[in-house]
Amino acid sequence: CPGAMAAGLAVNGIVPVVALYSSFLQRAYDQIVHDVALQNLHVVLAVDRAGLVGNDGETHQGVFDEAFLTQIPNMTVIAPADYREFENMIEFAVNEHNGPIAIRYPRGNSKGNIDKSDTAIEKGKGVVIQEGKDITLIASGSMVNTAIKVREILKKIDIDAEVLNLRFTKPLDEELILKSVNKTKK
Repeated sequence: CPGAMAAGLAVNGIVPVVALYSSFLQRAYDQIVHDVALQNLHVVLAVDRAGLVGNDGETHQGVFDEAFLTQIPNMTVIAPADYREFENMIEFAVNEHNGPIAIRYPRGNSKGNIDKSDTAIEKGKGVVIQEGKDITLIASGSMVNTAIKVREILKKIDIDAEVLNLRFTKPLDEELILKSVNKTKK
């Protein structure tokens, strides 16, 4: 019962960090909603295996958590692009944020550091990783690295892509997205 246990700790002034696989979080959904989120308790969910996880098997694919977490009242949802950003997000979630927050991260290891992943985490704010003028590529979490690779491919055919690291899926940084899309028009 991770939700009920975390809620009990949070009510008593402790900031619990609950680490569990994305696919197992599905089973705790009701507890997260009723015991944590509706009371707006400061509980940190470290959601491991978020996304497709390859050889872990069909039952361990973390493909639903982003959809259901973003629908939960009072829940904040973030995803780091690399380990440096993950460390900053844990610090933010425990020491600066107040309320339920989920940090989604994939299985495996990170491949280096993404530009600007060491900048301070600010609630609901993403960052421009690379400036561009022709198209906007929007990503969060491990997909930021993919967006950077796509940018390099597009550069070879003279398309200058701007890459955004959203960081937050809830709340979305609508201002950053609109500013970039208004600039690139795509």
